[in-house]
Parts: sequence; C-alpha cells; structure tokens
Amino acid sequence: MQFNYFVVFGLTIFGFAIMYFGGAWIGMRLAIVGEPIVRRPIKPRQMRSEIKLSLISILIFGLLTVATAYLVNHGLLHVSWTVSWPKLLLEILALFLWNEIHFYISHRLLHTRWLFKHVHYKHHLSTIPTAYSTFSFHYVEALLLGSVLTTALLFYSFSVLSLLTLPLMSLILNVLGHCNLDFFPGRSAQSLLSFTPRHSDHHVRNNGNYGFFLPYFDQMFATSIKEQKSHKHSRHHQG
Repeated sequence: MQFNYFVVFGLTIFGFAIMYFGGAWIGMRLAIVGEPIVRRPIKPRQMRSEIKLSLISILIFGLLTVATAYLVNHGLLHVSWTVSWPKLLLEILALFLWNEIHFYISHRLLHTRWLFKHVHYKHHLSTIPTAYSTFSFHYVEALLLGSVLTTALLFYSFSVLSLLTLPLMSLILNVLGHCNLDFFPGRSAQSLLSFTPRHSDHHVRNNGNYGFFLPYFDQMFATSIKEQKSHKHSRHHQG
C-alpha cells in the first residue's frame, strides 16, 4: 500500500494541531488537581510566543511524516499493516521505551554549548513552562525530536496502528511535564510520579534532568538534578 503525500501531510498537521490545542486546553485547567510548582507569573506574551513556535514545529512534523512516507513507499523503511492485540501492546511498549531513549540522547545533545546557544535556548525561553510549551521549539529541535518515529523504523517494522499511538502518548506526557503542576506532592524527585517537578527543575536550572518521563537514564549517566521536593521548590520561587 502506497501513502499519498498530500493526505499524509494534511492528516499529520490536523492531528497534531488537534492534539496540541486540545492537550494545552486541558493542561491549563488541571490546576484544580495539582499543586503549582513555581508560583511566579509567566512572562508577558509567553504563551503567544509558545503557540507561534509550536505551529512551526507542527509544520516540521508534517514534513517529517511525508519524508517517512516517501522512504516507506520506496522500500527504504517498512511498516506493517496487520497486527494482533498482544503484538500491538508489545509494540506500544517498545515505542514508549524508544521515545525515552531518543529523547534523552537528543535532549542531552541539545544541551551541548553550541546547540543550546543557537537552538535549544528557544524552548528555555519558557523559564516557567506552560501546557503551550509542549512544541515550543527552534525548527532544528523540531526536526531532531520529531525524528523519533522515523528512527524507530530503522530497527523494526512497526504496525501503522502502533505508530499512531506514539504522538498521542508523547503529547500527553509532554503536556503533563510542562504544565507546572505537581500532581503527587511530597514524593521523592526520583519517583516515576515526579516527572513534572523534574522537568520544571530542568527549565529553571538548565542543567540536568534530561529524561522525558523515566528518571532512569539521568540516574545511569549522573545527570539528575539533586533531590528537591516540589513544595520546597514552590516556596523558593514565590514572590
């Protein structure tokens, strides 16, 4: 089966736009169930800038999906069109783990001196992240992070259905990680449930906590920001 590039591009743009604005809308309303991590107000017009950069990132994601479809159409990458439930669950788990590995490597690279100064700094303009920070990237960063699906296909022919779950899974965790809310206050910074405070600390300090959801790669490579309770972090940044 051959992919139609215009259909692929249109569906990707539409799908990411729906997920981004829908996820951000929900994320901005989660304050009723979470404790603010940093209590200072965000910068004026910050969300406007985040939305602008995120729309550019979504266009980049569309182009990357077209490029991936081109490689599949020409037999350079392969996808599966049939899948069973056990295989689907295993593939989703594998994609989740690959997303974690890919993000840690990419993010660590983005924090090298040159790339941070010229590329990744745009994401860190959001010192206090919001749900709209999710795709707020320089276009080079959007290319790098958006390659997660394409690079996964270098190793295995995932089913189309499992591949479709990756952007949704990634966006949900990304929105939660950027909404500046601690949903499980008082837990250790290395707890799985403390991924939002870990990423908020990363935005404040700019060094360490390069992982996405799992804390294990930061632990393995000694890049964890030292233990901080979210409620201490909140008090430290009040006023």
